Amino acid sequence: MDNRVSIVLVNFKGEKDTIECIESILKSDYINYQIIVVDNSEGEASLQFIQNWLAGQSQHTIDTFFPELIFPLQNKPCSVRLFREDEFRLLSQTFSENILLVKSSKNSGFAGGNNIAIEYCLRTQSFDFIWLLNNDTVIKKDTLHVLVRFATNSPQRTGIIGSKLFLYKEKEKLQAVGGRYFPWFGIVKEVGYGEKDIGQWDKDLFQFDYVVGASMFMQSEFLNEVGLMEEDYFLYYEEIDWAIRGREKGWSESFCPEAIIYHKQGASTGSKRNFNSAISDFYSVRNRILLARKYFPYTLPTLYLSFGLFIFNRLRLGQFSRIKLFFKVIINPNGHFKKGSPELF
Repeated sequence: MDNRVSIVLVNFKGEKDTIECIESILKSDYINYQIIVVDNSEGEASLQFIQNWLAGQSQHTIDTFFPELIFPLQNKPCSVRLFREDEFRLLSQTFSENILLVKSSKNSGFAGGNNIAIEYCLRTQSFDFIWLLNNDTVIKKDTLHVLVRFATNSPQRTGIIGSKLFLYKEKEKLQAVGGRYFPWFGIVKEVGYGEKDIGQWDKDLFQFDYVVGASMFMQSEFLNEVGLMEEDYFLYYEEIDWAIRGREKGWSESFCPEAIIYHKQGASTGSKRNFNSAISDFYSVRNRILLARKYFPYTLPTLYLSFGLFIFNRLRLGQFSRIKLFFKVIINPNGHFKKGSPELF
């Protein structure tokens, strides 16, 4: 347990998910870690909820599909320290508290929220590994232990290690063991999605292009060399960009089949498997274009043609405002989603 791990959670109005995730982490049989929660939510309510829970001042009860991984609850109060983003960005010292809470100055997206914590880890140089974990996940008590063991036994240039992701509400079914990216159409596929796990992905090498962003376990050397997560994407496709940049510098990615994680999917964006929220539609279209422009410009003609299916499906569903949204993205793919309306700002 000599290797120190920073576990980074980004919270965006998902405080109930976040405390469930934290409670599962606190059951870990690997104890040399520190949790950093970056709160991207507007206002103070979500962060205050988390603070009250960790202080033992909340009447909330956790309604979970995994009582065996959550209960009994950790004794409260927990060891916590709170920072504002401006203050946190200047820190180069370490803290003994088990949990650091950071209130961001704005919602900087999945990448921006994680980068606040990653930069701190690199400044302090006090962590051997950094684990970016979605806040809408639950882990088994040995998940962190097996990830550290797997990482320490992996080849030296292994950058990001993925976990075996299961569907939270269908715990026998996989969400993904990795991701495939098809540049000609800019689409992604989660390897193993919906399959019953019978060990089919555990022994043989299989092809995947990136580690799914719900769980990315990496060594600090990778981050020092490859750099932070690309914030231009805001939401989606950041992990593909990271994988490409890593490969350009000689880093590989790997998969740890023993690291079990249960993931709710789409909790922060309001999306489900067969339904995309407006913000999900926006960034999935926008970032397909940005990634292609950056790395695969020769695929742009087929990429734009493939958007015909997007238009057809939105017309079929009667989501006519999404068509307007789509053309705004095409005209200006560098813009961002404006809260409350399918417009750019």
